[in-house]
Amino acid sequence: MSPDRPSKVSQGLTGTSRSQYQPLSWRWLILAISTGYLLAFVQEYFDSPWSIFRFAGIPSSADPPRPTCKHTFPVAFDILEPDLSKVGEHLSILDSKLRILASDERIDGLSVAVVTPSGSLFEGNYGLVKGNETTPAKRRKTTRDTVYRLISLSKLITTVQTWILRDRGALSWDDDVSKYITELRTGKDRRISIQEVAAHTAGIPSNMPPGPMLGWPHDLRGAGTPPDNGLPFPERQAVLAAINDLPPMVPPGAYPVYSNTGFSLLGMVNVAADAANIGSSGSGEITHDKLVQRDIFDPLGMNSSGYHVSQVHKSRLAIPSNAPHEADWEFLDAMNPSGGCFSSLADLVRLMHSLLTTDSHHRVISSHSMKSWMRPLHPWYDDITEQGILWEIRKYYNSWGQTQRIYQKYGQSAGYHTAFSINPSVNYGVIVLSTGSYFDTLNLTMEIIHTVQPAFDLFIDDSMRRLYEGRWSDADSETSGAQSEVIIRVDQGSIWVERIILDGSDVLQLIQRKNDTERVPLWSTGRKEEFRFAFGVPSENDQSGQGCLLYSFGMDIGYARGAAINQIMFVGEADDRKLLVPSIAAALRRI
Repeated sequence: MSPDRPSKVSQGLTGTSRSQYQPLSWRWLILAISTGYLLAFVQEYFDSPWSIFRFAGIPSSADPPRPTCKHTFPVAFDILEPDLSKVGEHLSILDSKLRILASDERIDGLSVAVVTPSGSLFEGNYGLVKGNETTPAKRRKTTRDTVYRLISLSKLITTVQTWILRDRGALSWDDDVSKYITELRTGKDRRISIQEVAAHTAGIPSNMPPGPMLGWPHDLRGAGTPPDNGLPFPERQAVLAAINDLPPMVPPGAYPVYSNTGFSLLGMVNVAADAANIGSSGSGEITHDKLVQRDIFDPLGMNSSGYHVSQVHKSRLAIPSNAPHEADWEFLDAMNPSGGCFSSLADLVRLMHSLLTTDSHHRVISSHSMKSWMRPLHPWYDDITEQGILWEIRKYYNSWGQTQRIYQKYGQSAGYHTAFSINPSVNYGVIVLSTGSYFDTLNLTMEIIHTVQPAFDLFIDDSMRRLYEGRWSDADSETSGAQSEVIIRVDQGSIWVERIILDGSDVLQLIQRKNDTERVPLWSTGRKEEFRFAFGVPSENDQSGQGCLLYSFGMDIGYARGAAINQIMFVGEADDRKLLVPSIAAALRRI
């Protein structure tokens, strides 16, 4: 509000003494509000079992309807294979777009994959392996086995390793880092948890030790990351000494400050936690690269991944034209967890698959850990971006305008540009690896998502209709009488229940306490083909500002026959498919 323009409220008081109205107005206002709340409470107490949740008066029928909280579709890929005929056109469009982009002189090589729990849905390799070569025979075309530097995408590997150790009970995300790194100076104001380090909220400066900016403020020499800041990649003791000597950028837990040094520390924690977990039975000194080789690369068959140039097949190593020296960098053991990893599209597809699949035999971390990992920790102020454990999260709106989150990790240097993104709402991922001077892997990744997401949306919509939509009844035919009946419709990215008759009782009428009942959303529990009728708090579901919270409050209503009264499940295939209602021990068929 502009200070030189009085509000309507202040204008209304202008020319009239406040003292003239204030005593009488406030007394009557308080009395009126109190009486209104009391009458509303009494009426609702006797009329509705949901009155305990009543916070305001009864809404006027003239109030405009407000949208009900909608739950997105359950992940269809847990139930069936994606139908290529449904997405093929979109993948062809994607291939055409990538071919055009790869012709940009700023791109030397480009490898892209779209991955589902079933494996690669799309892979495209464009451009050249050796951007620094002028002889055509030496330049070679990229393949899925072309090896790229991951740069900061290496942090993904380090974080997966931390989750593995957490699953084994070797560490906890709440543990103080000093429990494992005894050289780290701690105190009341410097306690740092492992989670804070992995989420960049530990306040650790980005690149420790910092370069000597002797020319400041006249030039920026010494700024940035090694070796561009004039220093070599640091050893362990140099990293820890710098953390001890310099104050935190912000107090631990305040807000995210991106830190390469923090992930150096996380790698040290992983090594120490593993050593403590295996005790004296371990043989030889374990390093970060050996730990990752043992727990991630070997189990997943990631045979083109490693941390040293000597480990990489030289003919398959992508080298950028603008910064060929970056291929020879050795990050050393201290900084390998932050940026030292090499990998290929084929290997990262294996890693992505292990994160998406529900098959425990192909996972390196538990499904419970994966669900815990897919959570925002710090919302930024733009209502678009958030920070998670490792993840740089961006909100995305699907074909029906529902908010989804893309969990991403990027890696950038002068010559290498990488990205790894997951949409857990649909359960697919996108991988981008490139060399050259084209830096915008964010927009490239989002363009890929914009291209393929509508295909996934339509595929899932079609799957939900085929699996759940229709009239489910215990009657033998449409003309015979039914004691139990459930009518389900798919609409705008959600599954809705329009009618629920159980043992002859109209459940929607019973719960909503009105003859003109409203449909309710059907929410997945996260277990395969198990759902709950999401009744919410019927008297308040359309109230402004309540959103999805009321559906959480009203989800657990009661139990009959040992089952939640709003629980249903689907079993069987095709004509043998059934809708089970455990609370009445009924099995309904679609007619």
